[in-house]
Amino acid sequence: MDKESLPSQLNADYYRRRAKSLSLASAESLKHGSTMEPPPHNKLAHAGAPTAGAGGAVPPPPPSNPPPPRKPPPPRARGVLRGFATRAKNFAGKTLRVGGTAGCLVAAASFGAHYYECKQVDDFFSTGDTNDGDPKSKQFKCKKKRVLHLPFDNLKLIEHRTRQFNIPSNKKPPTITLEVKELVSLLHRAASDPTITALYADFGESGMRHPIGYAHAEEIRNAVRIFNESHRVHRNPNVHHDPVFAMMRNGEPKPSYAFGHSYRWNEYFLASAFNYVHLQARGHLELFGTSTTNLFLRGALDKYGIKAHVFRHGEYKNAPSIFTDKKYSKPHLENVKSMAASLDETIRTGVRNSRGMLNFDNVMWQSVSEFGNLASGNAREIGLVDLSPPVDPLISLLDVNKEEEKKKKKKKNKKKIKGDDDKKTECEIEGKDDKQNKKTKSREKLEAKFGIHESLSKFTATESIPLSKYKQMLDKKEKIERRRKGMNDTLQKMSESSTATSMILSAFGWKPNGGSSSSSSSNQFSQ
Repeated sequence: MDKESLPSQLNADYYRRRAKSLSLASAESLKHGSTMEPPPHNKLAHAGAPTAGAGGAVPPPPPSNPPPPRKPPPPRARGVLRGFATRAKNFAGKTLRVGGTAGCLVAAASFGAHYYECKQVDDFFSTGDTNDGDPKSKQFKCKKKRVLHLPFDNLKLIEHRTRQFNIPSNKKPPTITLEVKELVSLLHRAASDPTITALYADFGESGMRHPIGYAHAEEIRNAVRIFNESHRVHRNPNVHHDPVFAMMRNGEPKPSYAFGHSYRWNEYFLASAFNYVHLQARGHLELFGTSTTNLFLRGALDKYGIKAHVFRHGEYKNAPSIFTDKKYSKPHLENVKSMAASLDETIRTGVRNSRGMLNFDNVMWQSVSEFGNLASGNAREIGLVDLSPPVDPLISLLDVNKEEEKKKKKKKNKKKIKGDDDKKTECEIEGKDDKQNKKTKSREKLEAKFGIHESLSKFTATESIPLSKYKQMLDKKEKIERRRKGMNDTLQKMSESSTATSMILSAFGWKPNGGSSSSSSSNQFSQ
């Protein structure tokens, strides 16, 4: 053998002998029923094992243990549809959880908003009386005293509301646009509202910025008349006033006031419907009657060679006169004058009846129209004006009434009735003390500034309510009443369809009302 092939031959002989010895040892162990532990690798040095010799041949190390088997991959969804169904199921579960939470939040928010609106409306229209605000009660006394402010100087009255784009101006307050029927309805509601004790109309420094027609003024006058006579039952079918809410309230009518720096003919026609007309001390009246204008185009048509062909039947048919005449014809002028005179007579009669000037005949009216502008002093002398204050007295009246109410509350808290012999009530003692008490300093200052007049003493309001806010609160009240009515109708149907539902609702305090929602049942679910 070659020296080069000797080491490899020695290695082969070694492994052959080693395998034979291991097989014999395992056979004997099986025969005797014993196991044999293989010796460690580092102690497998046997006789005859090859070692590093002269040739440098070293046996290779024994084979290492095999790696552990890998875990099988998870089974995949069979098919595309199965995977899509799994993903859709997971997404639907998440969506339902998120949607349910969002629905609960929206329901809670809507319920909270409804509760807030109900509380706001109830607080606004509550009278603060222990008799649940029943005007029919003999002991009824409303603690809230408000005056409804009508800004006629910034009020635009229209027949039908249309959508318009109004650019707000910083110089003037925004114009309040209302339909005539809305204003009439607000005045009717104010007449039946026990918290509204007075009506105050402000015609501004330069009169009404948006003049109204005589027909609309007549409708508003009728509504103001109902407010002035709210202490009695109205049975006039033309005003559509519900007589149920016009019962006696302490036997005192509600006063109404009109203040302006000047009045024109149509403005004074509206202001005369109020109980008291105030004209600023430097103001004046322009009572010149009704005026009309007509346009004639005959001269312009002749200048350009245009000829109009019209058919007219009768001399009082004045519609074509705009194209055929250059000035008033005798029949046309007679027709216009008769219409203006008839309108003036209607206005004068209305002013005479509302102001109580029965002796103010047509001769007096003619003298007033020919006199020119009437100063406030002259207007007051002949009875067209009640008071001529230097400024608007509304704010001063409110401040004085607030101060007097605070003093009354303080005195009431200090008074204590002691002893069994004294059977006088606290109300009787207060009545005597009020008669004996002198006027407060604020009342004296008020009279020194505006003078002593009946209109100032009858004003008892302590809070001013703008027309826009009052309308907003009435709209909210109607919306809440519709919600309550719908809820009660739904509960009525549910109680009629199921006896168990009716028993559950009755346990919560709801009582069936025969299919119609009454005010008592609607109040149960107001909050």
